[in-house]
Amino acid sequence: SGSENSADPEPNPQRTYADALITDWQQALTQIAGRPRFLLAQRTAEPGTEAALNAAIDIAQPLVSTGRDWPVVQQALADWRSQIQALEDRPLLVKAQEHAAAGDLWAAITQAEAIGEGRALYPQAQGLITEWQTVRRAAEDRQRLAEAEALAADLSLSRAIEVAGAISPASETYEQAQQAIAQWQQERDAWVARRQAEAERAAAPEPSPPVSSPSAPSSTEPAATEPPSAATPPAPDPAGSSYYGYYGTSE
Repeated sequence: SGSENSADPEPNPQRTYADALITDWQQALTQIAGRPRFLLAQRTAEPGTEAALNAAIDIAQPLVSTGRDWPVVQQALADWRSQIQALEDRPLLVKAQEHAAAGDLWAAITQAEAIGEGRALYPQAQGLITEWQTVRRAAEDRQRLAEAEALAADLSLSRAIEVAGAISPASETYEQAQQAIAQWQQERDAWVARRQAEAERAAAPEPSPPVSSPSAPSSTEPAATEPPSAATPPAPDPAGSSYYGYYGTSE
């Protein structure tokens, strides 16, 4: 029928196999034809200079530029490009290491960060950056703890606790800082308690002194006598010779 004539014929397994063989043979012929070119590129890259590597890439690139699957050439091209990147970025890394050796870790980190992600030396640069950041944080934490200890020695305990409390738990000085903080908190609490006690004592009213009642006259006090009459002459001094007159002093 017409429907049967219009149906697609079933694929021939032998034909499919033959097409695969033809593709493989063509690939092999291409590689054989391009092998001298690839060998030339390898020899050109041997000096390892940036110019030699760029020349090798120019020679080998046409072997894969049309989408041919040639893993050996593709890997060689990737290696040569990585070597060029390393040559370009190596001075940056060397300069960063010089800064670190001189103790300027901030400059070292900044220099190494100039090596971008995806570059050949990027993993190495990131490893060094992590190491330098750790060293730098440790130095900063030691300095911070020393500052806190100086504040505590000056009796600025709250400020000392605040400064030491900024030290990260990941720091090598964290445990030492926590011990110091605990001691300073105890000293501060004791000082606050003393001040409160002193304030309470100062605010308390002073007790009034006891009021004493007037004392009765003593029984031994001599009784008052009437003054002698003007008509009565004074009694003579028993001693006689020691008498002083009313109007003069005896010599």
